[in-house]
Amino acid sequence: MFEVALDANEDFDAALFMAAHGWYRQAMGTLRSAIEALSVAAGFAIRKESAKLRSWRDGLLKPEPKFGNARDFLKGATALDAAKQAVGGAGLFGGPNPAGVLQTIYNTLCPYNHSQADATNGAIWSSNGPVYVYEAFGAFGDTYKDVMAMG
Repeated sequence: MFEVALDANEDFDAALFMAAHGWYRQAMGTLRSAIEALSVAAGFAIRKESAKLRSWRDGLLKPEPKFGNARDFLKGATALDAAKQAVGGAGLFGGPNPAGVLQTIYNTLCPYNHSQADATNGAIWSSNGPVYVYEAFGAFGDTYKDVMAMG
């Protein structure tokens, strides 16, 4: 987990830099990278699969682990029961919120990686260059905090 957390820290730093310079789509996409890596690593860690974690980190694990699998591993982990109760049941990974907090955050970030029509730089800026957009910077800041807290 330590190496993955260091990588995620770099993603958080890069996302702040990009958002501060008006590149909101790229900043949000970088947050997705952080939450995806942290979720996969946590999924291996909670199952005590250190050999698989190492293989994944070395690029040797095939098929590549997916976010959804990691989310499911975390959802079923009894070691996280105290954290689940702290947010009202299994709300982190499903339960009262059918998607769960983790999946909701991930879903919020996906359009920026897939350049959906309302999540492109041009759509965010309403112009042709990086500009400060109050609403976009605020949305980035809220999402940044959510990803950081979930990580």
